[in-house]
Amino acid sequence: MKNKKQRADSAPVRGKPVRTAQRAHEIYDSARFFDRRIKNRVIRTAIDKMARPARSLSRSCRTSARAKAAYRLIGNYKLCPHHKRQQRVTQEQLYRPICQHAARACQNHARIFVVQDTTCFMFPTLAKTTGLGTADRPKEEALWMHSALALRPDGYVLGLCHAHFWTRPLEEFGKGADCKKRPFEEKESYLWVRTANAVQALFGGQDCPPEIVHIADRAGDVHEVLQQYVHTAKRFVIRLAYDRKIAEGEGYVRARLAAQPVLDRRLIAIPRTRTHPARKARVLVRSCRVTLQPPRGPKQPIAVNVVWVHEPAPPAGVERVDWVLYTSEAVATAQDCWEVVNTYKLRWRIEDFHRIVKSDCLAEKTQLKDVDSIIRLLAFLIVAAIRILQLRDLARTQPNEPCTLVLADAEWRALWLLVHEDQPEPGQPPPTMAEAVKMIGSLGGHLGRKGDGMPGAESLALGLKELEVASAMYRLLQGE
Repeated sequence: MKNKKQRADSAPVRGKPVRTAQRAHEIYDSARFFDRRIKNRVIRTAIDKMARPARSLSRSCRTSARAKAAYRLIGNYKLCPHHKRQQRVTQEQLYRPICQHAARACQNHARIFVVQDTTCFMFPTLAKTTGLGTADRPKEEALWMHSALALRPDGYVLGLCHAHFWTRPLEEFGKGADCKKRPFEEKESYLWVRTANAVQALFGGQDCPPEIVHIADRAGDVHEVLQQYVHTAKRFVIRLAYDRKIAEGEGYVRARLAAQPVLDRRLIAIPRTRTHPARKARVLVRSCRVTLQPPRGPKQPIAVNVVWVHEPAPPAGVERVDWVLYTSEAVATAQDCWEVVNTYKLRWRIEDFHRIVKSDCLAEKTQLKDVDSIIRLLAFLIVAAIRILQLRDLARTQPNEPCTLVLADAEWRALWLLVHEDQPEPGQPPPTMAEAVKMIGSLGGHLGRKGDGMPGAESLALGLKELEVASAMYRLLQGE
């Protein structure tokens, strides 16, 4: 007879799947693992983290048996000490299905936007965890991730297309100046090219792949990266980090832009920050085409279009609006330029994604003892973070659609009962997406005052935790 530990690992996910279970099955049903029990455990762990993203792994699993099985999965423990030493679950087995699910979600779209960015996970309490590296100081426990997120033109997150993890060894700290002597393929900046190639390969097998526009911040302003994008006919928008020398008149990019006529003047809204309130900024738009001179070595000049949005007279004490964007897109008219600017504004979606993984899904609170286990855990946190983003986005992009897009019947009824303290009336239609998201946010502490706007990711993560408990009790009382 199987013991309790074996049963926890091998028990399949039973019953009619609800929305979170459906998503987990969609992602991992086609994945291949060393053992069928492992696939069941992967699906079960993904469901638990999506349903309770703001809890630790042990609390997400709810029972000690499921928690032990999840830790065995993430820790990659062997089935038997007499077996040959082999990995039961590799990083590729966990991340490839996530990327393939994103590719399937992109199939029905003629054009998608892929945003790349790098983030650092800090673990100051994990001094004894093996495999971690440095960040800005030599004595820091850090893990780096470079990821690519697929978006619809309206900003809705379709999924994760690629993720790469690495650490900076302690012995390499302070040797950044030596990187200029190394081949480009050995530098960290090569990640931008490798990720773009991985994204292209992900969609390469589709009969009618979507048109991809790559977006990168100033860290992607590397001559070799721009050269790769231009020469491989990839569409892109990258923010300038360095005022580069150009071939036209032996000047520089900014000087060339300043000599161009103003295409448009516009008053734009600047959102509030921690130090400054929201304000209006009057900006000018200019554009041109330039040929960038290579900084050194046997590199080739590259011709790109450039858009400059800048604030000539900002108020005292605030940061000036000043964006210079390299792009493959047309920039002949003011409308063309604003389309490029709106494309770059989508980059903030990946900032939200990284923040949700780290803060709302508690990635930096883990106590795991080796870096490989942390990377496997992050796969489940990424799935949960994407669900939070999609839930928030649906309330913005499809506010009048029924909430049954993401919530099962028992879930929205439990949500209604919890918020209104009364059963929905017979024949009551499901709430809209906007109404449901506001109710979930209220469970997470969102006050819903006139100027508060829609709930944010933190409120939704906390609200989902409360909703899961309420819906479980509702099903129990209804005999489901």
